[in-house]
Amino acid sequence: MLFLWKLLRCFVVWRMRPDMSRFKEAQVIIGYGFGDYGNQAMANLIRKLVQYHHYSLPLALQWDIAQYLPDDMEKLIVVERHRELGVDGNPLYLDTEEVSAQVANKCLPQGLKKAIIVAHPDHYRRCVWNAQAHGFEVMGVLDTSWVPYGPATGWASKNRFWFTVREILARLVYLSRGWV
Repeated sequence: MLFLWKLLRCFVVWRMRPDMSRFKEAQVIIGYGFGDYGNQAMANLIRKLVQYHHYSLPLALQWDIAQYLPDDMEKLIVVERHRELGVDGNPLYLDTEEVSAQVANKCLPQGLKKAIIVAHPDHYRRCVWNAQAHGFEVMGVLDTSWVPYGPATGWASKNRFWFTVREILARLVYLSRGWV
């Protein structure tokens, strides 16, 4: 029955309702990249969390977001590339699973398992599910509804329609591999 629910949610469960009620319990902020404009917006959100709301937590970020933050902001880990190489010798595509795996390898041994997740609103669900599959406890959800799609990014992150098509397929792959 659990599998059927997980299969169904691949198609019908999308945006998350903001909830910051447990943020004070958080131990780490994890940021998942999403296209040029989206990454800049999420970096600004992280900067505000740290500077104005005094969440001086370790940052575990995909490089796409980290590049827009000041160098003096302490980053526990910046995930820059996939650990595995493809048949052509180049690193594989840096996907949500690989970001979560690298962040978990760095954070969990240090006892950092209560996380604030920062992600594009249409990518948020899979990021949360995947982080949970890696052992993180999500302490709440930020309102990222204003984070845009970007014209200079890949085909799937240019607009909501194409991202939704890709996201459904990605969720099915993640479900089949036990990543959500």
